[in-house]
Amino acid sequence: MLLGGIAAWVWGVPRLYQAFSEPFQFGPIPGLDGFRIVNSGSVSGATDIALLAVDRVSDAQRNLRADLRGNPCSIFGSARNSGKLPLAVFTDYYCPYCPEMSDLVIELSEGAAPISPVWWDLPLLGPRSEYAARVAIAAGNQGQYLPVHKHLMHKPLRPGPVALNELAARFDLNGEDLRRDMQAPETDLKLETAHAARAVFAMIGTPSIVVGRSVLIGRTSKQSFLDLIELEYNSGEFRDSCGRNGSL
Repeated sequence: MLLGGIAAWVWGVPRLYQAFSEPFQFGPIPGLDGFRIVNSGSVSGATDIALLAVDRVSDAQRNLRADLRGNPCSIFGSARNSGKLPLAVFTDYYCPYCPEMSDLVIELSEGAAPISPVWWDLPLLGPRSEYAARVAIAAGNQGQYLPVHKHLMHKPLRPGPVALNELAARFDLNGEDLRRDMQAPETDLKLETAHAARAVFAMIGTPSIVVGRSVLIGRTSKQSFLDLIELEYNSGEFRDSCGRNGSL
């Protein structure tokens, strides 16, 4: 199904794919066979990746990492069955490079690109980042994740109940449910899973986007991003596993 769709997409915009605009330099991800890393541009929240393998973590975090190593395609969720190329998009609301990449993913997903993004909040820049991430996740429980995500990408959320109430009113959210869900165990789990994915997929910071089996680290140009989408969308190896129902 994926292979059949790519021809129509490529021939619909032939000028974009005469040649790759930039060569990709792929590297292996230790302990994660089948995936590869692409270091592209600027990131925020970067940490020496070697430390991720030896940091002190809770048993729960260790178990999440083990689960992801056993089934890394689980980060794509139901997008694996969408007939499009699944993307796992990891962002931080206070990352200066994330709005550009977030806007690009949204633009392409709402246009002709055959992609199905899954959004992961990965707060790496302190308490404000985590607070905003919890707001977005909680808004998602009321069906308003993407509108709130887009808003927070471009307008920092002031701390305190007044700003939270204003945001709830702006997006027609139940404020009481929003505050409750911000602290819910399910929200904790989503954030912990994002941090586990960071370690497993060797993400040194945000933005990071798992494009099929390529982990794109940092900001990149629109053309390079399109080239990588085409490359992964045509990958038979990805299509036969992550692109369907199975894990690796």
